[in-house]
Amino acid sequence: ADDIYRKYEKIINKYNNTGSHTYHLAISNLWSTSPELLRKISANELHTALHYGLVKNERKFFLDGEGGIKQYLLSKQEYDYSWETPHIPSIKYYLRNKFNARHNILAHACEITEEDVEIINNYDTKINIAVCPRSDQNLGLKQTPIKMLQEKGMNVCLGTEGKFMVDD
Repeated sequence: ADDIYRKYEKIINKYNNTGSHTYHLAISNLWSTSPELLRKISANELHTALHYGLVKNERKFFLDGEGGIKQYLLSKQEYDYSWETPHIPSIKYYLRNKFNARHNILAHACEITEEDVEIINNYDTKINIAVCPRSDQNLGLKQTPIKMLQEKGMNVCLGTEGKFMVDD
């Protein structure tokens, strides 16, 4: 984790922060990032973002350690056999372990539930939801429950993806 952190810290330190642009390390997702690296990023960043709740398999992976994500990691020979299944929703794993920074963006959140939002609202941390409807549609993902999020007091913003995910 230290080596990975230092490598990418050197890369972003080549860019100058300005009043309107700042550079930060972000978490790709909870299931492919080691707890040590998650802690390192969250301890050193004021702002971070991560892909969250893209697929139902994420919830299954954190609750019982099984499903499509485990199969994917096994197929890539990247499954960490020392990782202990937390048996809790992924958002609780994220917050309980203090992997969150001061300001956080959860991107996509297609599979976010009312239970997840309750958990978020019980923690003293700023979490925004960035919905990315075009890329979600291109990937055949479930629509993010924007109305529910807004009714529960979540800040919802519009996110975009690069040309890898959308045409423009």
